[in-house]
Amino acid sequence: MKLKRIGLGILTAAFVFTLVGCSNDPQKEFVDALYSTEQSTFNAAKFEMSIDNIDFSSDEDDSAYTAMMVSQLENITVDGSYALNQDDETMEMEMNLNALGQTLPLQFVIQKEKMYLSASFFSGAVDIANALQYPIDISASDLKKLDGKYIDVGEIGSEFTDGASSSSDVAAAAGTVNDKELQDKLRKLMESFDKKTFTKKDDVITHIFTKKEITQIAEVIMESLEESKSGKTDKSSVDITEMFSEGLEDLSVELSINTKSSAMSYKFNMVIKDETTDMDLTLSMKMTPQKNTEKISVPSKKNVLTTDEFDAIISSIYGSAMGRSDDSSYYDDLYGELYEDEDYTFTDEEFDQLIESIEMYPEEITQEDADELRDSGSLIFSKDQMKRLNEALDKALL
Repeated sequence: MKLKRIGLGILTAAFVFTLVGCSNDPQKEFVDALYSTEQSTFNAAKFEMSIDNIDFSSDEDDSAYTAMMVSQLENITVDGSYALNQDDETMEMEMNLNALGQTLPLQFVIQKEKMYLSASFFSGAVDIANALQYPIDISASDLKKLDGKYIDVGEIGSEFTDGASSSSDVAAAAGTVNDKELQDKLRKLMESFDKKTFTKKDDVITHIFTKKEITQIAEVIMESLEESKSGKTDKSSVDITEMFSEGLEDLSVELSINTKSSAMSYKFNMVIKDETTDMDLTLSMKMTPQKNTEKISVPSKKNVLTTDEFDAIISSIYGSAMGRSDDSSYYDDLYGELYEDEDYTFTDEEFDQLIESIEMYPEEITQEDADELRDSGSLIFSKDQMKRLNEALDKALL
């Protein structure tokens, strides 16, 4: 629930300054600048983000470890860009996560209800894991398989997220960005805020959105999202007020807009307090709107990894990193299907990984392991595969 609150808070803050389509009244100028005709022509932006401060304390058993990990977040910065194409309903986002002297590149491509993540992030993830002294060894051949490949987040993500937002939800959210009816509702809402809270210095107008105002904005956005899904104007099924009040002691977003350049910057602050945890988070972000005329490239089917291919690579990474389990047989953990289901069919990649694991960890093979592998393998492997398996096992037992 805590993560959902954080995620929703950040999402709402993002919408505050990405929902982009003079007088002496700073409030009117602020709203006009946010929803101006010029803003609506921007379909791309560059951004930079950094965590300015994060204080964390907890009474839970793993609090010391968690506090150590949280402290590392202050050294993390993110930079990147995104582009939208309303004609074919595509979006591309490229971002670099800079941490521990390493860079994790992330590239997302969305087309209507499909979201893809470039597999190029694997090499950066391995470097960061090694910097954290959690060594992960991935073979050059496995890295080569990832060149130019993408992961279908909508397909693979559903196995791990337990009902979290799908790519269709993201597409629906993106679709609200230039929704005129929603913009009109938000404009009217912002015009009802206290005029004194809008200030101007030179070409920059600033407003600090309070927790109450952010809650109101979130309610309008969520109702619009649900309306876009169901076609009805029902009240949102998500109780925003409850979500923002449960353990969330404070929430604010300071948004500044340059009326000439349309550049925006904000400071986001969140304070969470509950029975066991206190956390104070402050982060900064700058966005420079741009216009994109290039077509967004959507990965072809041949460049999208299947679930089996993705699982095989993950098994390779974790298998080499973790070695034999102390609680159960190493090979039972990795290839339990072989013993439990005689009709199970190994892919070529999985069989190659089995042989590679035996060759990499011959000292882990016992006579009992070898006998079980031979007995079970004879039921599902071909003669050529059994020959390779027997040779690998014989060599490992020498």
